[in-house]
Amino acid sequence: MSGLQQSYALLLGCLIEAKSSGSLITTKWQYNSISSPSFVRPESGDTSATMECPRCKRIFTVRVENLKKATIKSRTYTVVGAVLALSLLVWLPMLIHFGSQTVDEDAASSAVLSVGSLFGLTAVSLVVGLPLYFSGRKYSGIKKLRLVKPDGSVSTLTKGHKLP
Repeated sequence: MSGLQQSYALLLGCLIEAKSSGSLITTKWQYNSISSPSFVRPESGDTSATMECPRCKRIFTVRVENLKKATIKSRTYTVVGAVLALSLLVWLPMLIHFGSQTVDEDAASSAVLSVGSLFGLTAVSLVVGLPLYFSGRKYSGIKKLRLVKPDGSVSTLTKGHKLP
């Protein structure tokens, strides 16, 4: 399910170009894979790893989770997302079935409640389930990209850089 390993490589995106035409902004990114023999996940807890952008030579740090924690998060996100996405196979046909029926005025409030509930469940399954599934599939346990300033402090703003 997940291809996480004890040793890891960092993937860093550096902004090459940003074009603006009206309200549309087009960006081009260069992604670099940075690896080192010292890039090994900790046995427990989280650790920081330092890297240099090969393109602009800025120094960054990232937080790296241990293998067990990253694997559990990846599998949990994937399984919960898959269950929610598969529940669409239940909620959507029910919504179509009950939503297309005509009802008497006496039963209108219960019909609106059931169709509204089905609509909400379908929306949650679609809006939460699919993104959670895909983010779980690509979860690496590497997060919190921070720029190291010349004085040694870290900045939360990493303009022109990102983790994929």
